[in-house]
Amino acid sequence: MVRQIGSELEAGIRRPKIDVHSHVFHMDDPDDESRSADHLVETGDLLGITEFWTFSIIPFRMGDPDEVRAHNDTTLRAMARHPNRIRGMCFVIPGHYQAALDEIDRCLDAGMIGVKLYHQYTMSDPVQWPVIEKCIDRGVPILMHAGYPTSPEHLSKQPLISNGAHFAEAGKRYPEAILIHAHIGGGGDWEWTVRAMRDAPNVYADASGSN
Repeated sequence: MVRQIGSELEAGIRRPKIDVHSHVFHMDDPDDESRSADHLVETGDLLGITEFWTFSIIPFRMGDPDEVRAHNDTTLRAMARHPNRIRGMCFVIPGHYQAALDEIDRCLDAGMIGVKLYHQYTMSDPVQWPVIEKCIDRGVPILMHAGYPTSPEHLSKQPLISNGAHFAEAGKRYPEAILIHAHIGGGGDWEWTVRAMRDAPNVYADASGSN
């Protein structure tokens, strides 16, 4: 029985996989930044991950368009360093309006395959509509940080974090969109957030970093 379980685990590790939610880190030292991308790929090798959907983000605050562009340049450099393993997702802050739309075009034209949103706004905020429409036009998915926190401490740090209801509302408004709810529930009541998405067939969930 132990031998059978071991062989099943080994076969599972060898089976090719796509990690749709991974990070590289924008750093002042180019060597440190390169090591961030290398570490991601090396860690994936241990688990049979053959492809990473990857991004660099500005968490917990707003950032200006130049800072957003710098983070996406970090992702582009990681893509160039590991062209057969890393596929970029373009991080934008929708409140930048035209700058965000232009940045999506720049990143996709450079080879990225989707858009990454954090929690500067909820998924159902009308500020997202132009970004969602742009992604529909370009035929790419949107991956957004999300969760349904139940503790006041967690909520105070992420007051605009999206949950399944926000995704369902956006998905119903834009049935052509491909929306990915990150982290299943990101902590808190993940069962509630999954139930909220059950009638939104164009909303998906990833299992990364889930508590």
